[in-house]
Amino acid sequence: MSLPSYTQTAMSASARSAPTGRHRVLLVHANPFQRVTPVPAYGLERLRTAIEPTGAKVELIDPFLVSEDPLGAAREAAERFRPDVVGLGIRIIDDCIVVDRLDAPADEPIDVSFLLTEIREQRQVLGEAAPEAMFVAGGAGFSACPQECLEFLDVEYGVVGAGEEAMAMLCSDTSWGQTPGLVRRGQAQ
Repeated sequence: MSLPSYTQTAMSASARSAPTGRHRVLLVHANPFQRVTPVPAYGLERLRTAIEPTGAKVELIDPFLVSEDPLGAAREAAERFRPDVVGLGIRIIDDCIVVDRLDAPADEPIDVSFLLTEIREQRQVLGEAAPEAMFVAGGAGFSACPQECLEFLDVEYGVVGAGEEAMAMLCSDTSWGQTPGLVRRGQAQ
C-alpha cells in the first residue's frame, strides 16, 4: 500500500506548502575512519531533515562505510544525482589514536593519521563529477579549524557549529548575509 503524496500537482496551490525543489543537495559523510570505527551520520540526517522543507531534493551518502572503493562510490553518486550543493560532513580530521607506546623515546614517531588528505581526494572526485556544485564543509572536525580546512580542501564555504538553520537558509531564497555560522575561505572571523 502506498501512502498518498501531499505535494501532488493536482492539489490546490494553497495546499502545496513546499517549494518545487530547485536545489539538489548531496550530503557526504566524509569520514575515512568509518572503516575502523563506524558511527552513524547523525548530523547529516539532522541536516536532511532541516533542508527538505525548503523543497530541495536531498541524498545522503556514506561512501567510506558502504564501499571498498569510497572514491568510486562518491563519484557515481554525484554523477547520478547531479547535485548543485555538496555538503561535506567532516566529523574528524585525524584519528587521535596514539599507536606507539606512551613511554617511547622522544626520537620514535607517534602514529596519528591525518584524515583530511583522504577527504580532499574525495572532494576532488566529487568536484570532477559535479563541476557546477557549490561545496559547503561542516561538522565537528571542520568547526575546530574552519579556515585551515577550507584552504586545504579547496572549499569556498563552511558552517561552524550546528548547521541545520544555515543549510536550510543556503537552500532557500533567503539572503546569506545573516546565515548563522557561515564562513568563507580567507574571511576574517
